[in-house]
Amino acid sequence: SLTNYKAISPCQSNPCRHGFCQARDFTYQCLCRKGYTGNNCDQVNHCKPNPCQNGQCIEHINGYGCLCNPGYYGRLCNQNVCRTNPCKNSGECEPTYGSYYKCRCHSGYYGSHCEKRVCQANPCQNNGKCEPIYGRFYKCRCPSGFQGLYCEKSACNPNPCQNGGTCIADRRGEECQCKSSYFGLRCERAICVSKNPCANGGVCTHTSQGYSCTCTAGYTGRNCENEYHCKWNPCLNGKCIEQGTDYRCDCKSGYYGRNCSQDRGCQSNPCQNGGQCQFSGSGYQCNCRSGYYGENCQNQTCKANSCRNNGKCEPLQGAQYRCSCRFGYYGKFCENEVCQMNTCKNGGNCQPTYGKNYRCICSRGFYGTHCENICQTTSCKNGGNCEPTYGSNYRCSCRRGFYGTHCENSVCDSNPCKNSGKCQHTSGNHYKCSCQHERGYYGRHCEKRLFISKYLIN
Repeated sequence: SLTNYKAISPCQSNPCRHGFCQARDFTYQCLCRKGYTGNNCDQVNHCKPNPCQNGQCIEHINGYGCLCNPGYYGRLCNQNVCRTNPCKNSGECEPTYGSYYKCRCHSGYYGSHCEKRVCQANPCQNNGKCEPIYGRFYKCRCPSGFQGLYCEKSACNPNPCQNGGTCIADRRGEECQCKSSYFGLRCERAICVSKNPCANGGVCTHTSQGYSCTCTAGYTGRNCENEYHCKWNPCLNGKCIEQGTDYRCDCKSGYYGRNCSQDRGCQSNPCQNGGQCQFSGSGYQCNCRSGYYGENCQNQTCKANSCRNNGKCEPLQGAQYRCSCRFGYYGKFCENEVCQMNTCKNGGNCQPTYGKNYRCICSRGFYGTHCENICQTTSCKNGGNCEPTYGSNYRCSCRRGFYGTHCENSVCDSNPCKNSGKCQHTSGNHYKCSCQHERGYYGRHCEKRLFISKYLIN
């Protein structure tokens, strides 16, 4: 048989102490009143009313604490560090952290509370005006005639301007007004020496107005910059007439062109290969370009190219030419090789220099024009003289006091003298010791000592 039963609500025992219970199947959920928290609303939420006015509330076991924003302090973060504005002279208070702050001072003031004035002591001399820059820094604006960091210097005293220059003082400092013949910050540079404005070889001379140029023949102008165009007589068959920066030619009868170089007989242009036609008596004459010759410039000078060994043919005048030889060759037709005979001895390498000249690159141990000597300057040491013997051999003639194959040994290197004796070279590899006799030392190596009694026996 079925047994009757009655369902019991999970909220029947009123588990939510400070809240409302909501049944959910076989369990419940508490909706807490303001100020309480926890599964059964049995815990007090101290931060629920947000007691910290300008900060963050942090819950503790038995209370709470306030973490204040920058610029605020107190138990409830309700006190502003800048409320009383501790900064003087209109300085701006800026919170930093906790109850600390800093003062941002206006120009001309400094100090932890902007209480100090930069220009209060007026460090500028001679009525100079102190002007703040930033922080505790300042600058002095000097009156006319003074300069320096503190306006302590009198401008133009002494006069810094050279070569008769006039010193002018203003608020910016000193300035030199130079005479017309000089220039530079202190009038130290002469125009004719430093600049030499006279062109084309003109001679510069200092004058009271500055300078003047004495021009060479064929040039004119203040700086000799203009050329007399007619000095070279450019008009071949006419008269040259100067026209400022140019010239013109008055041609003789039968001639025309800018330089009167063309005549009526040249109109057919008989000259080939760029030759220039010129009237000559009753006919014409061709002035050929370099590299061509003949009555009408029809022949090419270097067409046959008789230069050997890849030499370059260079036309001269008419049918004449010359050969420009490659490096290492010489002769009229570049037919000779500089190093063909190779006169360098002892395995030396012949190297052409210029023209028919050469030099020998010697093998190690040899030197000389043709590598004929074995002695090198570094063979013998300590100033020894190298002397060739026979074949590829040599010997070293050593200076006094040295010996060895290359004079590398000194007789005094081993310091054979004892008891502070001084070693001196004699001859060959021999030496002698200068002993300190006053101390009683003697012997070949100063190794012996004579002891003298302090008392005399009667």
